[in-house]
Amino acid sequence: RPKLIFRFLTLIKGKRGFTCSTWQLLHYLSCQAQDHEKSAESIFNFIGNFFHCWGCREHFVEQIQKKFPLKEVKSKNDLVLWLWKIHNNLNAHLADSKYKTAKL
Repeated sequence: RPKLIFRFLTLIKGKRGFTCSTWQLLHYLSCQAQDHEKSAESIFNFIGNFFHCWGCREHFVEQIQKKFPLKEVKSKNDLVLWLWKIHNNLNAHLADSKYKTAKL
């Protein structure tokens, strides 16, 4: 089933299929995290240093620094909600930006 969902997202959104899978993995890992502070920092460092889209990477780092600071993550629940808020914020940004890849 995950393979089917990945293919569906890839077909609909073009090159964003990889991105969707990355977010799925990050959400899953945030729910399984044992150390919420290290996990938040690891997510920030991974996206901030290795994400393939330069514009998305820059926007992500800016949002963490201005709206969703790492210091907000004080528990496992905070980690899950922190990542959820960031993801929703970035989706809203993409919906209104020049980075759209396909119309649904």
